[in-house]
Amino acid sequence: MARGRDLSQQCNSLRQRMATCYLAAVIVALSACGSRMPRVNQTETTLTSSCRAGNSWSQKTTGELRRTVTGTDSLSSRLRAALQLPYVATSPAVEHVLDEAECSRAAAALETRYADGVSRRPLWVFRIGSTRFGVSDGTIGARGNIMVRIFDTSYTYLASLD
Repeated sequence: MARGRDLSQQCNSLRQRMATCYLAAVIVALSACGSRMPRVNQTETTLTSSCRAGNSWSQKTTGELRRTVTGTDSLSSRLRAALQLPYVATSPAVEHVLDEAECSRAAAALETRYADGVSRRPLWVFRIGSTRFGVSDGTIGARGNIMVRIFDTSYTYLASLD
């Protein structure tokens, strides 16, 4: 009987480790979907000094974020939890922000995060529901994808998507 319990505990532990690995693989796969665009090859016009105009990358990222925050499956739930994103039932769930004041606040938060004295403007800002922002200056992350930093509405850093 004790042996059966030990085996059951080992199986549960293995299932948890596999679920964690699976979630990590999904995060990598979702972040890679359509987001391989080096900064040097981007062509877009800047609308303001802080906001970056939309392009194909920002459109794909808006769609990826929207699918993540509106999805009702367990995978979407796990991804939201890992990135500290809310479930969003309102429309628009995600939108590209072009408001200069909001982009300036996002830029200040990102520049504080880097703490290297370099301006990160212009950048893309995505409003995610009513409680989160995704911010990207086009920096390429360790996996070769453009990074999106997740902040709350006070611009407190929460997570990174690469």
